[in-house]
Amino acid sequence: MGNTNGEKWSFGTHAELFQATTGTAGSDLNIVRLALGEQFVEWEWRYDGDKAQAAGMVFKADMRRRGEQEWLRTIDLERGKVARVDGLENGVDYELQLRALERGASGDAQPASV
Repeated sequence: MGNTNGEKWSFGTHAELFQATTGTAGSDLNIVRLALGEQFVEWEWRYDGDKAQAAGMVFKADMRRRGEQEWLRTIDLERGKVARVDGLENGVDYELQLRALERGASGDAQPASV
């Protein structure tokens, strides 16, 4: 299986022209649709890995301005739901990172080892 931790997509907020690229080939965590709007981005995603393993995982997305170290937002992703982040600045490039995390014994998320 591919590494589902740290999958990054970069994009600009101009709806007319954007580029989405992924740095890790063969990942089980994939963005299948990316839509840019006025001060928002939304996407559909899917986890193509082991279904039994997915039952014990949580999925999160982190967003930051491109080139910055600190993540601006972290959101919980729900399987089968469209994810959306509002309040973005038009004309600014952002990075989006999807993460698959194993649910720890205490319910805390730990990086997945898939």
